[in-house]
Amino acid sequence: MSGVVGPPSLAPLRLKGEEVQLFTTLFDLLDQKRTGKVTGKQVSSVFIASELPKPVLAEIWNIASRGNPGPLSKDGFFVGCRLVAIAQKGLPVAKQSLVQFTGDFQGFSLRSSIS
Repeated sequence: MSGVVGPPSLAPLRLKGEEVQLFTTLFDLLDQKRTGKVTGKQVSSVFIASELPKPVLAEIWNIASRGNPGPLSKDGFFVGCRLVAIAQKGLPVAKQSLVQFTGDFQGFSLRSSIS
């Protein structure tokens, strides 16, 4: 099972079933009011738990949000999570990496609990 998601300015993002499942679960935990969007404050708990350096997380946010201030849509959140997995694999954080990354999904890990 796979899904295609992605903000209009990014090439379609092909996610594997386990990615869609995990990212949806995380998004739903953060979007408790069911607005369809999550704030930077909400997302920070997930992204910081990745233990990536802050400059890398800032670049991930910039790409996922398409440089716009304000909350992330579900698609933007999925892009951010995929970029976290890519960065955890030691690959460059870039829009191109979203479509070039075809490795297994086992790179995405969170080291601390999410509140």
